[in-house]
Amino acid sequence: MRVGRASQLDIAPTVAAAYGLSYRCEGRVIAEAARLVRGRRMALLIIDALGYREFLRYGGRLGPLASLASSGLTYKCSVVARLTTPAIASILCGLKPARHRIYTTGDVYRSGIVSLPEFLSLGGVRSGVVMESEGANTFRGKVDFVAPVKDREDIVSFDLEVVERVLDAASSGVRFVVAHVRSLDKLGYVDRALDCLSRCLRTLLSLEGWGLVVCGDHPPHGSRQRYVPLIFGVLGRGGT
Repeated sequence: MRVGRASQLDIAPTVAAAYGLSYRCEGRVIAEAARLVRGRRMALLIIDALGYREFLRYGGRLGPLASLASSGLTYKCSVVARLTTPAIASILCGLKPARHRIYTTGDVYRSGIVSLPEFLSLGGVRSGVVMESEGANTFRGKVDFVAPVKDREDIVSFDLEVVERVLDAASSGVRFVVAHVRSLDKLGYVDRALDCLSRCLRTLLSLEGWGLVVCGDHPPHGSRQRYVPLIFGVLGRGGT
């Protein structure tokens, strides 16, 4: 598996380029990744607390993730924030936190930044968002499909609902959807969380022919790592 280098800031402009659009931000277009998924419907799965070292250690436990990485493109991706909200904001707008200033969900309502899903929708690419209710609701009226998933103590059932709602988004005709799963962050790298994430990834296999982008938002809390995995692949290719 060849591993390149990238930044979380590169995700938004690369996805936009795959749809033939130019998204101006602090990141760069990863040309080979944009070519790989060009012309496909696409899902961006943000996995909370998936660090790069943990990906190397546990990737074989995560169902299709290892084969997606081997048949697609894998990057050691530098992070720009240590907390979920500013990290996801940076992934979705290609700006460092000092520029986007989104540190809490409430900050989104005061921000004038047009995130990637909104930009795509404005550009004619039907887009959707599936995540915890508070975050998802900030996209209402801005994208074509919004699926708020109610937070709960049973984080495994939360994640499984998230991926089912991704399939709902696909059925609704969206061409791009972003989703956020959280079991690893809440439970740690225990069997229950790893098995849940494997089930989530296997559920997404029904999106055969779609491009799938997988990225961690930040390494596990307490880790001194500065990297997460970033993977671009095509579902159904190479046994994935």
